[in-house]
Amino acid sequence: MELTPRKKAILEAVVNSYVLTGEPVGSKALASAIENSPSSATIRNEMNELCSLGLLFQPHVSAGRVPTSLGFKVYVSSIMQTSGLDERTKRYLDNALNFAACDSSSVLSAAAKALNRIFGLPAVYSFISDEGAYLKTSKLFMLSKKTAAILAVSSDGGFISRVIRISAGNKGHTELLYRKLVEEKLKNKMLSEFSKAGLQNFIASLNSDEISLIPVLSELFDMIASGFCAGTEIFGTESLYNLFPENEAVEIQRLFSATDPLDAVNSKSNVVFGSDMPFKALYNKAFVVADYYTDNKHCGKIGILGPDRMSYGQIIPAVRYAAENLSGVLSIAARDMEE
Repeated sequence: MELTPRKKAILEAVVNSYVLTGEPVGSKALASAIENSPSSATIRNEMNELCSLGLLFQPHVSAGRVPTSLGFKVYVSSIMQTSGLDERTKRYLDNALNFAACDSSSVLSAAAKALNRIFGLPAVYSFISDEGAYLKTSKLFMLSKKTAAILAVSSDGGFISRVIRISAGNKGHTELLYRKLVEEKLKNKMLSEFSKAGLQNFIASLNSDEISLIPVLSELFDMIASGFCAGTEIFGTESLYNLFPENEAVEIQRLFSATDPLDAVNSKSNVVFGSDMPFKALYNKAFVVADYYTDNKHCGKIGILGPDRMSYGQIIPAVRYAAENLSGVLSIAARDMEE
């Protein structure tokens, strides 16, 4: 939608004021907010035209104007200028990821929780798992006579680790036996086969030497089945209920538990409005999202869910930074585990 510079300036001023106050914006307030402002009468005429274009809405005759979903969309796509991310926010996001537990789901959760705490808005992430995903590698490290660490990396970029209790007579023999078993029988095994039934079938195929590894294999199958699962998570339930009426918050939670709303988000867009998505629960709401990767492989999205009235100029760079940082951490961790 092509707008004159004056209309853009007025729409920008209305959005900025509405984001700050949540109140309809009148012509007098705009006259003091716009540089080289025209008269109040001219501003009112321009606002009327913006209303006819569907970019602004007047709640009632004597009220000022508020942006519509389309108004926010035009503002974000062609008017808004994002601010740089401050160093304090960068450090907070860096620390959240650097101190996360060493598995992909924990790193994703840490990034989402950090965004939730920074902006007080619900944060979301999705993890995309290929139907043909398989176990790329798994390693066992004896930490003591009774404890060990299991590491596993999947072909779709997921990784997970777990410390377990195990009784092993010979540390070197146990690690070598597990490495041999992985190379011969587990490597390239489909993730979908790591189920309870799959474990029982696999145990039945073990030779007499490998039977000693049953406790380790039981943990491996369990951590893959529970840790390498695709889907979407939402963090900040308290924020969700603070922002929206209870019935809307309940519907949003129900939506996330039943579907993957981020699957409908165009990868080229940083902001997606609920009016463009096929979910009634997301009307008058928006996602600010960014894609993350593991070694250049697209793994999912992370971002913020909120009302149309968000500080996009601040949130967008933070979400982009979180996604970039997340991609780096995931890629390095996956490579370290393989090595």
